[in-house]
Amino acid sequence: MACCVDFHFDFSSPYGFLAAMKIERALPRGRYRRLLWRPFLLGAVYQASASRRSSLKRRYVLEIDAPRVGRRDGLALKVPAGFPQHSLPAARAFHWIEARARVAEGLQESMVKLRLVTENEQAIAKGVFGLPFIRVDGEPFWGSDRLYDIAERLAA
Repeated sequence: MACCVDFHFDFSSPYGFLAAMKIERALPRGRYRRLLWRPFLLGAVYQASASRRSSLKRRYVLEIDAPRVGRRDGLALKVPAGFPQHSLPAARAFHWIEARARVAEGLQESMVKLRLVTENEQAIAKGVFGLPFIRVDGEPFWGSDRLYDIAERLAA
């Protein structure tokens, strides 16, 4: 039995959304102890690794590939106007809600800000370079299309 499945995601990612909507259904129950949700800022990872997104990749991801994967999985993916928006508030809110419940106040708490900084640093240190990025007992899997590979790994 695997110990932990670490699910690294950014709230602003279409692939993160697709994986989040199906990760619990895709992983075989009883094959791992904990699923750890780890929101982080992909921009911080890109900044640290000096990676840049090209406009062609952006168009491909948003207009072709992510909607295609969503259709395959029966999920409607609609990119909101003004995309991408900064996911900092959503990531901070997740960590604050996990500990409490009044969101607006919690977004500015130093503990919440520090937690997100720590998650970003840990993601970088663990070699996270894209998302969703999932680790099963340290073995990396990259992409929302890898959930079936993860389920297979957990079943082995």
